[in-house]
Amino acid sequence: MKKLVLCLLAVASLGANALTPMMHNLESGVWTLRTKGEVPNPNCDVYTQLTLDKGEMIGPFALLENGVAGFCEIYVFPNERIYHLQLKSVSCGSGHYEASRITESGMEKLTVIDHRTRICRDLPPAQILVTIESPEGQKQVLFGNPSRF
Repeated sequence: MKKLVLCLLAVASLGANALTPMMHNLESGVWTLRTKGEVPNPNCDVYTQLTLDKGEMIGPFALLENGVAGFCEIYVFPNERIYHLQLKSVSCGSGHYEASRITESGMEKLTVIDHRTRICRDLPPAQILVTIESPEGQKQVLFGNPSRF
C-alpha cells in the first residue's frame, strides 16, 4: 500500500510538471528598433519597426518592417516580414521567443527577448531586444525602448 501511494505521488508530480505550461504574457505593442548607440535623426530617420502581437487566434507573432520619418526625400523599401514566435524560456519574468522563416537566401532566424515584465534587479539594455540572424550567419542586434527604470 505504501509503495502504491509513493508511485501515485511520483506519477502525479511528473504529470503536474509535464502539464504546467511555460507562461509569459506577451503584450502587443509597436517599437522603433535601433542599433546600440544609434541616435534618431530628426530630419531623416531610417529605422526598423517591430510590431508584437499576442495573436489570439494564430499565436504570438512579430512583424518587422523598415521605415523612414522626417523631411528627407529618400525611399526606404518596407521589406515587411512576419515571424510566428515560439516561447523558448522565461527567466526573471523576461520572455525569450524564437522564430525563423525561409528566404531566397536560406533560413533567417529571429530572437525576441521581452524584458517588460522583468522582476530581477539588473537593468537590461532595453525593454525589447531583437536579434536577426541572416542565412549567412550575420547577426544584427536591435534595441527597442531603451531602459529608463
